[in-house]
Amino acid sequence: MVETIRLESGHTLTGIGGSNPPLSARYFCYSGTYEGSYRTLVPVEEPLRKVKVNLTKYVATEAWLRYCPAVITQNGRIKQDIVVVNGKEERHPEGAYYLDWRTNGVRVRLSVGKNGQDALTQRDRKTFELNAANRGVVLQSEQNNSPTDHSLTAAVADFLDDTKLTKKPKTVAAYTTALNYFLESCSTRRVEDIERKDLLKFSAFLRDEKELHPRSV
Repeated sequence: MVETIRLESGHTLTGIGGSNPPLSARYFCYSGTYEGSYRTLVPVEEPLRKVKVNLTKYVATEAWLRYCPAVITQNGRIKQDIVVVNGKEERHPEGAYYLDWRTNGVRVRLSVGKNGQDALTQRDRKTFELNAANRGVVLQSEQNNSPTDHSLTAAVADFLDDTKLTKKPKTVAAYTTALNYFLESCSTRRVEDIERKDLLKFSAFLRDEKELHPRSV
């Protein structure tokens, strides 16, 4: 009969991992007979921690602007515009949905628009993508249909929606005009594809087409 004992200290190839070893650590167990006739080290792969992606909505509460958890039913559907505020469900049509997760201990947030069901789909895809990458699997993105590809028009709309929550109407109007000019001048349609030359074209557009003063450009 062979006895296998898991070492709580977590022996790894690079030293003792302790109670919180690195994700890349490979663990070893002592194996041996009850008679103690031999001792060997048997490698045991430690399961990687699953990356959790949260779905929130940036809304105006009575106290302040907050990222509040979206409400998802037991059958996996999202309640459009319903979020949890201080433990209670509330309806908030303003603001956009956001995904958030942690990479190397740093929180990452990503705006995913105002449609709740689309946002939920993007959360599920991002969860799959991050956990696949965590295991060394690189997913080939779908160039035209990937939910992680962000339309420039949608990004502008989301930004202006959020700006309305924090800025005065005059400031929002100025931002709206500037961004509409940018959409008019820019032929690029995805945020990911914008390059320095698009900004240079925008500057020339303001100078030549809109005839703005160089100080305003």
